[in-house]
Amino acid sequence: MGNLNNYIVKIKEKYSDYLNNPEILKLNLSDDEICKWITKIVTIIDANEKCKQLPFNKCVNSHFNHEIIFRDDNGRITTSFIPCEKKVYYKSWKILDFFTNDKTYSIPVLNTIWEEHKNEDINKCNKEHTIQMYLWKLIDNELFHQKNTGVYLFGSYGIGKTYLMYALGNTFIQKIKKTAALIRVPNLVSKISENFSMQPSNNQKLIQDLQEVDFLVLDDIGAEQTKDWFYNQYLFNILDYRFANNKLTCFTSNYTIDEFHAKLLNKCQLLGKDALRLIERIKALIGGTNIINLKDHNYRY
Repeated sequence: MGNLNNYIVKIKEKYSDYLNNPEILKLNLSDDEICKWITKIVTIIDANEKCKQLPFNKCVNSHFNHEIIFRDDNGRITTSFIPCEKKVYYKSWKILDFFTNDKTYSIPVLNTIWEEHKNEDINKCNKEHTIQMYLWKLIDNELFHQKNTGVYLFGSYGIGKTYLMYALGNTFIQKIKKTAALIRVPNLVSKISENFSMQPSNNQKLIQDLQEVDFLVLDDIGAEQTKDWFYNQYLFNILDYRFANNKLTCFTSNYTIDEFHAKLLNKCQLLGKDALRLIERIKALIGGTNIINLKDHNYRY
């Protein structure tokens, strides 16, 4: 008996951090249960802690499930599996199989400005802070369930438009706990065209995903080489649904809205009324005036 007691004391000393975990303390484990379950307790807690150190879209378990230990209705200690809390966010970034889902961008450009300028009027803040203030305004509106409108961010190549949208999407997922996706519009056109010949029914699911996701970035709009069918049959339906359901939607482009409108008329062969209808939906989703001209040097080279 003395040897057993000494063994239990050593176990409690060696694994005190694990046994004092709040979730383990709730179990009110007996000495016998500690001896029986200590190895499993260590494994479970270590896995959870390791998962916390990974990016929001990564989990220690490829299936995004975590083992838990608990006391069942009969008072016995047992284990089971529950979804990792990151699972919903991971799925949101996996909506589209051609979406680059492995990029987790830091957001120092947002964080460093926010505390200093969070009380400034968006229309009065310094020009260099405008983009940060707009993006944080979107986050704040979502946090406090206020009516929200997106942003149309345009500028030259390689100056960070997509980077900022990835940063905003990451913040949206981590801070607000909602789904987010970014898709390059040229890739969307390619995927829809591919489905025509491979599996047409996939387009319906694709469009539905883009309509339903909480936060959507349509990246590089205007760079696509396509005709009126894409805008009339697909893009307008996505935008119309998102507007009707108050879904936050942002755009990046190398074109101003007026230049994009002109391209729709001249190169994409849209009728005047169809082009105007599409442009009006874009403007409605960004509140008419949330248009930012991002100016910077090219970071790609």
